[in-house]
Amino acid sequence: MKPKLLTKRQQLGIFNTPNAVELMREYVSYSKDVLFVAQKRMHTASLEKFVSRREDERPVTEMQKQMFLNLSEADANEIYFQIRGHIYPETLDKMLDSLPKEVSKELLLQYGAYCTLQNETLIKALDVLGQDAKEFILGIDYLEMDVFNKIFRVYKKDGVKKILIEMPKFRMEHEVELKILRIYSNEYLKEILKNFVSKLRGLGEESSLKIFEIFEKKEVKVLLEQAIGREMSLWYSTLDKIVTYFPKEEARALLSAFFKTGPGRNYKPEEQKEFYKALRKKK
Repeated sequence: MKPKLLTKRQQLGIFNTPNAVELMREYVSYSKDVLFVAQKRMHTASLEKFVSRREDERPVTEMQKQMFLNLSEADANEIYFQIRGHIYPETLDKMLDSLPKEVSKELLLQYGAYCTLQNETLIKALDVLGQDAKEFILGIDYLEMDVFNKIFRVYKKDGVKKILIEMPKFRMEHEVELKILRIYSNEYLKEILKNFVSKLRGLGEESSLKIFEIFEKKEVKVLLEQAIGREMSLWYSTLDKIVTYFPKEEARALLSAFFKTGPGRNYKPEEQKEFYKALRKKK
């Protein structure tokens, strides 16, 4: 198989061949190279410019040169921005239906190491592989409600809690965060929210305020200090709660530390002054 982008029809046609496993393995093996070439192809049409590299960069391989010549700018945009890979979701669905489960899992893991598995593929993998799809779930970068609901049906309440704690840095749809707050008891939420503060890029407003509700005051302070130390953004309502919840000096220290961070500097000087003004009014 030549290292080029196959049309959706050509990809699906692989499964009509007697050597479908070998062909899919070969096509998946192009993942890293195709994504790299597509990114470069969007910015240059010249093979000469593509081949010329800085001294600290790896030289372009013959395979990458061939891929570059076989990719149009439209192909590159589709790969990099739309599919986030070179294999259509319909092809991955067909693979899950047609190939042995262990082969499908192996190829999805290899593909997902460089390219994005779309929601429909994640849901299909959960349908076909069940709890064996956990490695794909842990690799999710942005968790949306349709996938979360499917995960919940497969892993149930305790299993989902473990997954949420095991997942590395990720983002989630606001509705997912709200559902987590609804379905778990405060004791479960303590463990989940501690984990979120230690690794997530940010918390929703409701989760941030929930921290004040379910943790002891000393724990709230520790979690806020950790969030500020990681340069997490804090909501206006969270800062307002800091003012009313803590003694003056503790609140002032937290506010001062936060406003020195990148997210804190996004607050205008007049907005920052309002919090300090409210603090001065406290008895």
